[in-house]
Amino acid sequence: MVKSKIFKGKDVYITSGFGNRTYVLNGKQVSDFHYGVDYGTNGIKLVQHAIEKGKIKHITTTGSLGNCIYIEYPRLNKIFQHAHLDKINVKVGQVVDNNTRLGLTGATGTATGIHLHLGMFPIGDWNKAYYSRNWEDVSKYIYPEKSILEVAREVINGKWDNYPKRKELLEKAGYNYNEVQKRVNELLSKKKSIDEIARDVINGKYKNYPERKTLLEKEGYNYAEVQKRVNELLKK
Repeated sequence: MVKSKIFKGKDVYITSGFGNRTYVLNGKQVSDFHYGVDYGTNGIKLVQHAIEKGKIKHITTTGSLGNCIYIEYPRLNKIFQHAHLDKINVKVGQVVDNNTRLGLTGATGTATGIHLHLGMFPIGDWNKAYYSRNWEDVSKYIYPEKSILEVAREVINGKWDNYPKRKELLEKAGYNYNEVQKRVNELLSKKKSIDEIARDVINGKYKNYPERKTLLEKEGYNYAEVQKRVNELLKK
């Protein structure tokens, strides 16, 4: 889960989930729709980190969200919103990675205590009005560890079944099916035939096993199929 990346495994817990909620604010009962997930930190101003390589899209320091950072993550096609920070350590336009310290968890803006309000929506929704964005429940988000290129190569090697099962498996694992399939198609359009690759192997371009297997699979080829063709050609 992304919370473990943001807090580097520190003990945090959900104090208010995504969706309709009722709570007490300034002695009054309030009901509203919560467009993020609140994570409590036991009253500690824990350091928050970026999830992976991205860029600081926007920062606000006034209003109900208090000190608030918006981070754009191109690989994930998501913008993450970190609100109520006590202190901000980054600037707009700054490139970040998983070791970048964004700031300290706090209670700025409208808040009942120290916590992180974490919101998430697609990059394409940035120019939409705040409440028109497709806000998602970040507590249910499955972080995709591998790059689109890595997954596309796995698809070519038969590790993700066929459509529609492939679509189901990829989306369940947190990947965008259309992006993965687009990359698969790009790779396949550049691929040589098994016969051509087999001849490259014979000419020494893919070294020996096990490095050969690693190189071939990295380029999206099925090692067993290539080696079978190599053996057939050598017999001739």
